[in-house]
Amino acid sequence: MAYIEWLRVKRVLFWVGIFLAVSFLFVVVLRITLGGINSDHSFHYSHAKTTKISVTGPHGKTKTVKKIVENRQHTETRTLPDGAKQTITIDSDGTTIVKTDHGYFVGYDVDIVSPLQGIVSRNDKSTNVMMFTNSQVSAPFDVNGYHFNVTRPMNYTKIRTASGLPLWIFLLGASVTAMIVATILGISFAAQNDGHLEIAFTRPASREAEALRAIGVDIAGILLVMAIQGSICVLAFALWIFPHVSLNVDDLRVVALEIAVPIAWYAFTLAATASLKRGYGALAGILWPVSLAIMAFGLRAINGAPLAQFIYHTANALQRLIPFYYGNVHQDSAGAAMITVDTFIPDLNVRLLILAALTLGYAAIAIVQWRRVEA
Repeated sequence: MAYIEWLRVKRVLFWVGIFLAVSFLFVVVLRITLGGINSDHSFHYSHAKTTKISVTGPHGKTKTVKKIVENRQHTETRTLPDGAKQTITIDSDGTTIVKTDHGYFVGYDVDIVSPLQGIVSRNDKSTNVMMFTNSQVSAPFDVNGYHFNVTRPMNYTKIRTASGLPLWIFLLGASVTAMIVATILGISFAAQNDGHLEIAFTRPASREAEALRAIGVDIAGILLVMAIQGSICVLAFALWIFPHVSLNVDDLRVVALEIAVPIAWYAFTLAATASLKRGYGALAGILWPVSLAIMAFGLRAINGAPLAQFIYHTANALQRLIPFYYGNVHQDSAGAAMITVDTFIPDLNVRLLILAALTLGYAAIAIVQWRRVEA
């Protein structure tokens, strides 16, 4: 059975792969159409786009930041208390460039103070610069621990590159795709029941062991889909802005949640269809709108009428059994992953434990049902 299930998983992966390949090709065509791909910089963090920033000095001579750094009069490198690497470059025209590299996961700042007659501009279309501002300063000021001793009006340019994006953002679409794949693979037990007759002339294999092996193959297929689509999302994002992926404990817990929800949904679908011999595909498809409807009715009562209150309380209780319920997250203004589904269980760790319990429970129910089915 495990081998047969692996053949099903391969078919699903084949069609998912075609869909993802076409989607990525569309993004590439769109990127080329809108502005071309900068092959020198789109995928390379080390270049960081500062070579595409030009400074026009008071004598009208335009130089890139890269050229200023190469022909510098003074350069100083130091490490800040937070571990950031800072490089100070001073040009003969009086232009001071301070680059503060906060590391891959955060990005870096470039602060440029140049003579007032000068102009700092960007001349590229492909860049990971997230903020570019020009202003005038006429008094000393500090930026990232460096003191700019300004004694006359000067241009001040602030450049901020892409900061870290949580890994879970790149897996949002992958999680949805994984849930669709989980729905398709979740009918595996029912598919074995459909027109299947076992005749064994030797000692029969344990149905429980066969079921566990099939579940393992299906879960491996779901995880593989998430890994492939997540990687493609990162590559597609890199065509526009080089991604600085953020990895911390909170992000990893949300990633675990994005993985746990499709697996729990797979077990949920498996339990709902394991005893069926016909109509299991329709039931698996109906589970989506029914689950979403229950969650919608469970958000709040329409009014104070007894029937509306009954529907609300019933749906509110039933939605606790639906894996969807535990998967809603969003990013707050500080960049932290937060839960949007009421305050029932705001703790991610508790939600992960509940999803694990639901997965084990639904898988056990599915195996018991399938074991009792008479071929």
